[in-house]
Amino acid sequence: MSELLVRDRMQGQPPTVSPDTGVADLANLLADERLSSVPVVEDGKLIGMVGQRDLIFQELEQDDVDMPHTLPIMGGVIFLERMDHWRERFRRAFGTTVRDLMASEVHTIPPQVTLHEAARRMIDHDVSRLPVVDEAGAVVGVISRADVVRALAEEW
Repeated sequence: MSELLVRDRMQGQPPTVSPDTGVADLANLLADERLSSVPVVEDGKLIGMVGQRDLIFQELEQDDVDMPHTLPIMGGVIFLERMDHWRERFRRAFGTTVRDLMASEVHTIPPQVTLHEAARRMIDHDVSRLPVVDEAGAVVGVISRADVVRALAEEW
């Protein structure tokens, strides 16, 4: 397997979504295509990943999002926790578009890397799919754990 390259086993032209895609459309795409996640593309470049985990987080988090703890003082309010942390949780819990849910820090892989390296990155970063991007940052495919397992099965 160490000689096989990502480009030999990747799923070319994967479904992608834009950051303005609605949450319901995302859920339908993931369900219809039986995907765990999809790349988020804007202006031809990868800007994030979004998937089942984000939708499940949203469903569960809506029950658990509390208002930030505050201390009323002299007609004003002092927030007892960082607002950016609370704001991020609120955005993800009640967001209506992919932009609200997506992870913008994405682990990627180029097509000329070995499948062995792809497997290592998936394990190291605890992801099940890696977007395959070219030098310009455009998504040219996706490589999944299932693709790696299929290659292993053929080798054994």
